[in-house]
Amino acid sequence: MRNKTNLQSGLIELVLVIIIAVVLLSLFGVNLSKITESEMLKENLTYIQGLISPVWNNYIAPALTLLQEKFIDPYIVSPLANFFTP
Repeated sequence: MRNKTNLQSGLIELVLVIIIAVVLLSLFGVNLSKITESEMLKENLTYIQGLISPVWNNYIAPALTLLQEKFIDPYIVSPLANFFTP
């Protein structure tokens, strides 16, 4: 189990990695505002969403729901709820 200090240091590391990534992209001449406003990027992300969405909705989400209903709720959630109920 992670304690508060580990979580804080993980957050600091994440912020530092993001800052370093932005600096490196800037050194290579990448303009992040132009990239995020690009119509091509928006079209590409919409295309990828169209590919991923049916897979998620038809295969992954039902499998996760089944896993939750058959295993997680009866064997993990219910016993823990009963354990913490006075």
